[in-house]
Amino acid sequence: MKRSTCVFVLLLSLPVFSIAQVRDAVPAAESSPERLGCIGEFLCKRFDDSLSVLLFRNYWTGKGDIWLSDEQFAAVEECIRGMWQPQGFEADTLVPAGAVRQESVSFYGTKYCNAFGVATVYVDAQNRIVGFMDTYDFDAKKWGVRPFKYELIVRIVSLLSPSASLPFNVFYERMPTVSLPAEW
Repeated sequence: MKRSTCVFVLLLSLPVFSIAQVRDAVPAAESSPERLGCIGEFLCKRFDDSLSVLLFRNYWTGKGDIWLSDEQFAAVEECIRGMWQPQGFEADTLVPAGAVRQESVSFYGTKYCNAFGVATVYVDAQNRIVGFMDTYDFDAKKWGVRPFKYELIVRIVSLLSPSASLPFNVFYERMPTVSLPAEW
C-alpha cells in the first residue's frame, strides 16, 4: 500500500478532523469550484465555514495570493475582537496621525482555526484594524510550537498535498476614513 494511501486511511480514523463546529455567513467566491480530487474533496468537506473552504481550495489548486473583501474580513474582525486586546501606543510618546503598528493574533481554538494560524494584524492609533496578513501554508514546525492537534493536521495535509498546491498570502487592507472639515 502506498504511503499516501496509508496516511489517508489514518486520517479517516482520526477524530481531529471534526474540528470546527461553527458556520458563518461568508459567501464562497467561486460559483462552480473546480474538483480537488478524492483527498482534496474529503479534506475540504471537513471545514464548516466558507472562508476556510475558499482558502483551502486556493491552496490545493495553487491559485496564489488572495485579498479578502470587506464582507469576508468583517467576520474575521469580529472573531479577532472577541479574543484580542490591542497593545496600544505608549502614553508618553507622540503618535503621528497615520501611525500603524503590527500585532500577532493566534486563531488556534477559534472558528477560523482552519483558515489562519498566527496572523499579523495592523492597527492604527485609535485601535482600529486597518490591515491583515497571513501566509496560508502547511509548514511543519517543531513539536510544541503549535498545539499538538494543529501540528498533526498541518503535517498530514502537507504530506497529502498535490504538487500543484502552493502557499500564498491572505491580505486585507481597509482604506482610511478621512473626515473633512465642515467648510471645505
